[in-house]
Amino acid sequence: MADTLLLSICIPSYNRPEELYRLLKSIDIKASDKIEIVICEDDAPRRTEVREQIKRFKSESKYKICYHENKENCGYDKNLRQCIQQASGKWIMLMGDDDLFVPDAMDDYLLFLEEHPQLGYVLRSYQAIHSVGHIEQFK
Repeated sequence: MADTLLLSICIPSYNRPEELYRLLKSIDIKASDKIEIVICEDDAPRRTEVREQIKRFKSESKYKICYHENKENCGYDKNLRQCIQQASGKWIMLMGDDDLFVPDAMDDYLLFLEEHPQLGYVLRSYQAIHSVGHIEQFK
């Protein structure tokens, strides 16, 4: 493991165990020693299922996983702050627990971060795939 992690992928979670597992499975970073995945579960009714999906992913994964359960429901904003406080990477990436990573994109993203240490923040483009099949690009 590198002395300092480059990136913490922070995922505030609430009641979406299947979607969270799908997100985790979409992470395909080759340099697994440069990242950690930080998940904060916000005392949702399906907490046990979320915990089981994290356990399942940990057993299949090469990534460092930091899983935290809030003692009480904090709401989205505080859960997000909790997640960030648990992170130890130089950079933080926020992901919704129902998001997905674009295949083969994250290694280029990590390279960009390594080549531009002077930056304060980086915005990334993304796309929304709507239930009717329409894809909306955000840049």
